[in-house]
Formats: sequence, C-alpha cells, structure tokens
Amino acid sequence: MAGKLDLTGDIGYTKAVTSQNFSSGGSYISTLLTAANFPGAATSWTRTWVPAAPMPDITNKIISLTVKGKYNLDKVSAVRFGYTYQNLKSDDWYYNNLSTGSTASTQLPNNDKAPTYTVHVVSAAYA
Repeated sequence: MAGKLDLTGDIGYTKAVTSQNFSSGGSYISTLLTAANFPGAATSWTRTWVPAAPMPDITNKIISLTVKGKYNLDKVSAVRFGYTYQNLKSDDWYYNNLSTGSTASTQLPNNDKAPTYTVHVVSAAYA
C-alpha cells in the first residue's frame, strides 16, 4: 500500500457558554389590592420594583471526528472514502419551562427539548 493510500483525520471539541448578567434594570409590577384579595384593604393599586437578576448560563458542547482516505487504483483513478461523527449537547434553561407539569397555568407546554443530536456520515466516491 506504499504510496497508494493517504489517510487524514480531524478531531474537534467546541464549548460555548452564553452568560446573561444584568448589573442594572428591572421592572415595576402593579398589583390591584381589593377586599377580596386582602381583607380589610381598600381598593387600590400598589407598585413593586423587581430588579433584574442574572440568568443561568447556556452551554453548548460539540464533539466531532472526521476520517478521510484516498486509495489510488492507478495513475488516473482513485477511490475516496470518509466518515464523520458529530454530537451536540445543549444545556439551556429556557427549555426547562416548556415541559408538561412545569409550565405556568397561562402557557401551554409544547415539550420542546434543548437541541441535542448525534450524526454519522459515511461517504465514498470513485474518481
């Protein structure tokens, strides 16, 4: 096989972390106080300041492996082949709120999950 077979390969690891930290900001929440909600209270509005708070980090990890080869049959023709594996794992707090049983009563759950996949690709060609 000397001089007829060429092999190459790549391996990769990627980690992305997205942080959402808020040093200022927030919003006011208005609440209607009534005798039905708070016995003995007159009907009135109250405003409460809710400061912004940091959100949990979102983490995505990708692992990939690629192996390619070329086998020369003669001076003008060759067989090429390859294999690729890729895996993504995502940890995104946003999707935790979309599951049945953890969704607020004013929102319908859709059971979406954070993106996660595994892919295997095999290729071959004659040239």
